[in-house]
Order: sequence, then C-alpha cells, then structure tokens
Amino acid sequence: MRRLEAGGPVVGLLEFAPFDQEQIQLDPGDTIIVFSDGVSEAMNAAGDEYGDAKLQELCVADAGAGPQAMIDKVIASVRLFTKGAAQSDDITVMVIRYLGTGA
Repeated sequence: MRRLEAGGPVVGLLEFAPFDQEQIQLDPGDTIIVFSDGVSEAMNAAGDEYGDAKLQELCVADAGAGPQAMIDKVIASVRLFTKGAAQSDDITVMVIRYLGTGA
C-alpha cells in the first residue's frame, strides 16, 4: 500500500489553484482508493477520529474484495465507528481497480 502525497489545496476551493502532480505505474489488479477527509476525520461520540491507520488496515485486509464491496465495507466501518455521533462532514469513497490495457 502506498499513499500519494502530492496535491494542493482543497479541490474546488480556489478556481485556479496549482496542484502538484505525481505519477505511478499501475499493474493489472492494482486498486486505487480515493476518499474525502470526512472518512478519515469522522469522529465518534468520544471525539476520537477514525483515522488513516484504521482505513489502511481495513483496505489491506479486504484487498481482494471487489470495488463495490470495498466501498460498502469502508462506509459500514465508518458508520459503526461513529455510531451515536452526528455526522460532521461528507463521507465519500471511490475505489478503482485497474484491469490493464487488454481488459
């Protein structure tokens, strides 16, 4: 698992904001998981954040699951973690599985 670090300000905040670019080589079967900060920063009733580490553990454990199953597991995990607390931000997850050029 690798986290991409290049970026810039919040997407859509500034019309002409510059963003750093990063390139990676994808192999068939590789999975890209994109999520909003509302996932990693989701808080439970005690004020604890869901966190990147918890998300990473979940995704690595379910790496063989299909994209929709991974999305469902992430959302279910966040909802279970935050049970009893008001949702304070969007919860957005996108999973992309690269099948290769011949698929």
